[in-house]
Formats: sequence, structure tokens, C-alpha cells
Amino acid sequence: MKIQLCCAPVNAKLKILSVTGDNRCRLSELGFCKNNIIYVKNVTYNHSTITVSVKDSLIALRHDEAENIIVEINEEIDVHI
Repeated sequence: MKIQLCCAPVNAKLKILSVTGDNRCRLSELGFCKNNIIYVKNVTYNHSTITVSVKDSLIALRHDEAENIIVEINEEIDVHI
């Protein structure tokens, strides 16, 4: 199922399908590249900030940045973080 990163549930294992927008180069330098696996660690109650684990690093993204990242939920693997 394809969704935007800003809509992903906490503790979900996700596969990045595409990164668009003005910040795509900066995001790719941080590890948000096609086919990378990421984990949603935390989301603020109003969804203004999303904390994501990418390649052993924790990165906080603003909601508008997360809207530009299209991910796929990998339902086959159960993640307990």
C-alpha cells in the first residue's frame, strides 16, 4: 500500500518508493533514497514532526517534508521497536 510518510503509523517498517519536492537532494543525502528501508519511531500528537530511523540514525522531519516522501508499508514483517 502506497502512502505519504506523514501518514505512516508509528513502529512501521517502510520502503521508500520516491522522494519529490524542493528538498529531494537534501533528503537523499540524509538517506531517504529509493528502495531504502526506514522505521517511524515517533510522531508528535499534531503530526507536525515525524522521527524516522534511517541507516542507524534518527532524523526528525517536518510534516511538509514528510509529505514529499512516498513509502510502501511492508506488512510481511512484524516490527517491535
